[in-house]
Amino acid sequence: MQFHQFGPITQVVVDRERGHALVFFDQISCAQAAVKEMRGAALRGRRLQVDFASRECQETFYEHLERQGNVSEKPWDSRPSPASSFDVTYVYFLYKSIL
Repeated sequence: MQFHQFGPITQVVVDRERGHALVFFDQISCAQAAVKEMRGAALRGRRLQVDFASRECQETFYEHLERQGNVSEKPWDSRPSPASSFDVTYVYFLYKSIL
């Protein structure tokens, strides 16, 4: 199963301890297609739980990684704020949990 078939991915962050990942697409249409097609898909005999991740969910995800000692740059830390630029490429979030 590969998420890149739905469009350009800007970042993937994996929490191997919990079997979770954040997959960042640069277009909402790509993320919507991935959610639609991958929700409930089987991987290694288990069903994937796929949905959009809220900002709160993303922050919790990164906090858990930091507690494990895995520091990863948060996408919102490296992006310009909308107030500073009108030419912002918005990132849409997809949360994938391997159950």
